[in-house]
Amino acid sequence: MELDIPFDSELYLEYKYGLDWRIPKKKWDWVREDCALIKKNNYPKVSIVVLNWENYKDTKECLESLRKISYPNYEIIVVDNGSQDGSTKKIQQEFPQYIYIYNQSNLGFSGGNNVGMKYAMKRGTDYIFIINNDMIVDKV
Repeated sequence: MELDIPFDSELYLEYKYGLDWRIPKKKWDWVREDCALIKKNNYPKVSIVVLNWENYKDTKECLESLRKISYPNYEIIVVDNGSQDGSTKKIQQEFPQYIYIYNQSNLGFSGGNNVGMKYAMKRGTDYIFIINNDMIVDKV
């Protein structure tokens, strides 16, 4: 696991654990978790909103491609826009780590995304990225 930490991580490890880079194996997991948390907290939070309306195939492909993101501080919010075909429930079973919001009716593109954006803002996100569910992202 390669970490890109924007501060002197060796000094941090010495301060936090009294250790140098010759860390005993049983403590290495703690160090890795701390470094990953620090890395995540040093980046603005980005909420990615994906709107689904009765389109299991495209939404699934979009979410699979979002797994390639290397940015450390993001969340994915899937908004179901009143689907009647069960597509979002099926997607939720396959991607349980994401946040799901179910609208009772189809609010249209803007209305559906607004629900996701309002939710993200209440959670203190720094940036919101709206992506169409028929888009595929490359590794970034």
